[in-house]
Amino acid sequence: MPNWFYNELVITGEKQELQQFKLAALGRYPWAADASVLCFNSLVPIPPQVLENSCCDWTRANWGCKFGGNAARLEKETESELFYWFETANGPPEEFLRSLGRLWPNLKFSDSYVEFINCRLSWCFSVHGDDCKLEPSSLKDALVTWAKEATAGDEEAQYNLGVCYVNGLGVVKSLDTAIGWWAKSAAQGYDSAVEAITDMANWGSEES
Repeated sequence: MPNWFYNELVITGEKQELQQFKLAALGRYPWAADASVLCFNSLVPIPPQVLENSCCDWTRANWGCKFGGNAARLEKETESELFYWFETANGPPEEFLRSLGRLWPNLKFSDSYVEFINCRLSWCFSVHGDDCKLEPSSLKDALVTWAKEATAGDEEAQYNLGVCYVNGLGVVKSLDTAIGWWAKSAAQGYDSAVEAITDMANWGSEES
């Protein structure tokens, strides 16, 4: 099972260039049936000769992650900003963002990402041209968003809140609250929540 990173990418710039980027980002991965609003392969394409074989090593070296952006969505756009949300497998997309900085030097890319399994939490990787910066981000902002979405019934946000409560990340640690959120998420068929509850039940059995 991939180690998922959750990314919130904010792109800042002039309206016309943002619209050009939004169109350029549309596309479909060679291994996917559906199109994506943020297709890494449309912006930093995999060479045809690489596609003939396994491309995992290439994507890790050139995108920083395994499959590109999974479940990407354009959450919001203004006159000067685009807000994307997506998942990446086994790493944050830092190499991909470095390439975007070179390809779109007038735009600023700021990706706030969270990875739960090893508790490498809340970092923001910013790119503007050749300038790159990695700094701590705000988990507090993510918690506000997840709490709102979880209450509205979003299964992924419910799972994320459960992870925060079981580890005491930005909230008071509470196993009961974590299980409660995971149960709501699992009831909607969210695989990570089902796995988390199963692991918790197995751990309880071993303890007893």
